[in-house]
Amino acid sequence: MRSCKRRSSGALFACKSTAKVSLSDPHQMERIMSETCIMKRLSNSTCSFVDGIVRLHDINEEKDSIHLILELCRGGDLYERITENKRYTEVHAAFLMKSLVESIHFCHSMDIIHRDIKPENILLLDNSETSPIKLADFGLALEFTKGQTFSGLAGSSYYMAPEIFQGEYSEEVDIWSAGVIMYIVLCGVPPL
Repeated sequence: MRSCKRRSSGALFACKSTAKVSLSDPHQMERIMSETCIMKRLSNSTCSFVDGIVRLHDINEEKDSIHLILELCRGGDLYERITENKRYTEVHAAFLMKSLVESIHFCHSMDIIHRDIKPENILLLDNSETSPIKLADFGLALEFTKGQTFSGLAGSSYYMAPEIFQGEYSEEVDIWSAGVIMYIVLCGVPPL
């Protein structure tokens, strides 16, 4: 991930580049195509909760690479912020969690399960203490229909719901991940 600038306007963005050589595996190509389609759907929504999602502005394809041009979040990620601050006040944690749950609800209302919600995938728009958050990295996200279940491991083990390990799960696993994050934000350490 790096920053980039639109020549015509000088606007700054983030650029997530993937070498095409790494996409020779059909599974990897399917994953980037899925991530791109999901981010397009979310970014094109007129819902007010779309503000809690990192927006996809453009896709550029070159001979050797595919570049996703994304909203630039200058405040780093929640993992870095937790590492610096150790924990949040209850008031600040409530603000942060409300924003996260609204972002998850928005994804679910668009029939998208994220499956990898963790502090590293929650970006801060700026460096302020009350920076808005943005849910990012839809590389493991899937589209679903109400009542659909999934199998197979997906996500980061600290934040994975027990149902994932048991082999059958639905979109509710994203809420579990948010709960783990809330614990960490308030306590400064992951649950045991």
